[in-house]
Amino acid sequence: MAEENARMRRDVELGSRIHDSVTQGLTAIALTADRLRTAESVASVAPGGTDRPGGQDGDLDDGLAMIVSTARRTLGQVRSVIDVLNGRDEVFAAAPASDRLPALRAMVREGDDRLRRMGFEGRTTIEADGGAAEFVDSAGSAGSAAINPVAWRELVDLLGQLATNIAVHADPQAGAYAIDVRLETGANGPRATVTQSNGVAAAHEGLQGGDRVPHSGRGLALHRARIEALGGSLHTSLEDGVWVLSAVIPLASSLEGEAR
Repeated sequence: MAEENARMRRDVELGSRIHDSVTQGLTAIALTADRLRTAESVASVAPGGTDRPGGQDGDLDDGLAMIVSTARRTLGQVRSVIDVLNGRDEVFAAAPASDRLPALRAMVREGDDRLRRMGFEGRTTIEADGGAAEFVDSAGSAGSAAINPVAWRELVDLLGQLATNIAVHADPQAGAYAIDVRLETGANGPRATVTQSNGVAAAHEGLQGGDRVPHSGRGLALHRARIEALGGSLHTSLEDGVWVLSAVIPLASSLEGEAR
């Protein structure tokens, strides 16, 4: 039974990760290409408008460079999941403990930058109390709890998915988005608390901007399953045009076989 549960958790995790990799990459590519196409159309009808999008040669080059780099990153992420399915070890859990927080901060800054280029205002903040920061940066030792690499991976993956959801579902005209991450030592051990809020377009039926970005609707359901398997929770609500998500992810190893 324990082996079957572990296999099911692994299947959900890998399904979620490949879903996130593909949807995040293709969403960024689709929105960037659509923005460049729209800008090109505007430039072509403007009086004397023979410039590239935005009237600056660099805009088109930057957009195309983003498409290329996103495609390459997505391919790498998909290949890493395929490697796991083929039984190859991952390097994710083996990364130096001291790199965890800096890498997380760098990742969310990159996500904020991408959203800003798509016309969204907002930011992602990460705060850590002393005990949680020390726990995240430690490699664990005899007699002390070690960070669960599966839980940390879920935190990283969830934040990536939230940025994608903002790009697909949020309304840039409905105010700034906010993603707040707190790493704290709770009564049951270190945990990550994530809160996201953003305005949503009034007429949203699963497509952003016509038929540009269809979505599966499965991303958060997969993350909820991953988080609940870790003993955490994920809740969402939509009221008066404001989307709110809150998630709690325990960070210490607790289930046998999780710290693989």
